[in-house]
Amino acid sequence: AKPVPRATPFPMPPSEDGRGASVLLDASASETSPTISAVLAAVDPANAYGAALAWPVKGPQRAAGAYVLLVDGLPSLYLEKGGRSIVALRPFDDSWEDHVVRALSAMVGPEETRDRIVRFRRLVLETVPDELLPRLRAAGFVPTPKGLAKYA
Repeated sequence: AKPVPRATPFPMPPSEDGRGASVLLDASASETSPTISAVLAAVDPANAYGAALAWPVKGPQRAAGAYVLLVDGLPSLYLEKGGRSIVALRPFDDSWEDHVVRALSAMVGPEETRDRIVRFRRLVLETVPDELLPRLRAAGFVPTPKGLAKYA
């Protein structure tokens, strides 16, 4: 069997906000059982949270421009509209954090490519859980007066 490329996006049909969900296969865990990360618009019908299911934590909303990042089908991170803050949707346990940081990084770029699911040319995170700070910095997010930023 051929190995699955790392962080390969598979765009899905457009959602209500005109942007489709994107699925990333991440072969970093195992070549035979890659981790699947999905980036869904918070208002996407495929996102059951906030509609049919309650959010796992208080705060997130189904808002246009917000995103939910799933890792192996579990809601893991909520990215507020405009990318101002991120909210962890599950306890930090070192099983999902690297995957959502790779998915966040794939959302920033000048244009969509085979390795990017661009949603932002610049992403500035004003509020970030302390547990994700080192991972975000290692992924190329830099400190700015407004927060951690990643540029295309």
